[in-house]
Amino acid sequence: MSFSNDLTEKEILQDLILSENQLSSSYNNSIMDIDCPLLRNIFINCQTNIQWSQYLIKDAIDRRGWHKVKLVSPGDKEKIMNKVQLN
Repeated sequence: MSFSNDLTEKEILQDLILSENQLSSSYNNSIMDIDCPLLRNIFINCQTNIQWSQYLIKDAIDRRGWHKVKLVSPGDKEKIMNKVQLN
């Protein structure tokens, strides 16, 4: 599927997930600074909606096979855990 701006569906979904991540980060940072409980709850609801949108976009990417998850071998897992524990 292609659109008039010559972006592929994959590129559009990738752009959407990046935009949603940016928006989520902004809401997250703002929530901590809001003193008004009513406004904070509104922002929290918006944040929840953004997270749901992120899930739906990631699900669409996964269903199309565009997000391949590489399984970690037990040896690599052990190396990573040791590295994290040393830092």
